[in-house]
Amino acid sequence: MIAGLVVALSLVGCAMQPAFEDPNVVSQIHAGRTNKADVQTMLGQPADEVTLPGTGDMWTYRDIQPGGLGLVPDPTRIHTLTITFNNDGVVQSLNSGRQTMGDEPIWNKWLDPKNAGPKVEMTPLTP
Repeated sequence: MIAGLVVALSLVGCAMQPAFEDPNVVSQIHAGRTNKADVQTMLGQPADEVTLPGTGDMWTYRDIQPGGLGLVPDPTRIHTLTITFNNDGVVQSLNSGRQTMGDEPIWNKWLDPKNAGPKVEMTPLTP
């Protein structure tokens, strides 16, 4: 019974992963070839849509994993995928970002107080 519950919970966790975090899906998006309709079919509705005057649009997909609870705090993790489109609605660029913020485990602050705090990492994905 417990094994069945563990399997069920792990399947639910897999189903909840946003499509934009799946490298097999994101690798199908190509600058200069993929259009908005294709991106929306692959990834769904973005969290944010911004019109960039004179240049096109920018869509942002975002997944926020809240920090842990209890005696040992875990930082909040934010993963974003930002896609820019030209005026014709074709992908110009893709950027993936990961940000860590909030309470970190206390030993991080003891071991290296200069590096304790929010961390941001951006990776261009445009081929």
